[in-house]
Amino acid sequence: MMKPSAIVTISLVLSYAALAHEGHEHATGVVRERMELMTDMGKRLLAISKRLRNNTELDRIAPDARAIKEASGKITAQFPSGSMQFPTAAKPVVWQQWNDFTEKAKKLNTGREAVDSQLSQR
Repeated sequence: MMKPSAIVTISLVLSYAALAHEGHEHATGVVRERMELMTDMGKRLLAISKRLRNNTELDRIAPDARAIKEASGKITAQFPSGSMQFPTAAKPVVWQQWNDFTEKAKKLNTGREAVDSQLSQR
């Protein structure tokens, strides 16, 4: 079973991804880039979750997990100060609680390690 911290991190990213999906067509620059990054990560996390729940296509988890790990290193750069213009779905709390946000971004690697651990146990 995945650790609670990994589940919380995955849930957080999925919620950001769900919010980020709205308004892609009107976004530009870093706002569009982060919306696309978060949406892609959310889709990959959802696919991993389904595969683990169903115990199927486990060989397809590792590439998604590697992509998430790679993308997680880019998250904080996608939230520069002042990038709150429409149509961003990012909330001011991201910048107000920057240290917390960056720690959660770092935990995506921990989530990937939890996935690796789950796969090795199957």
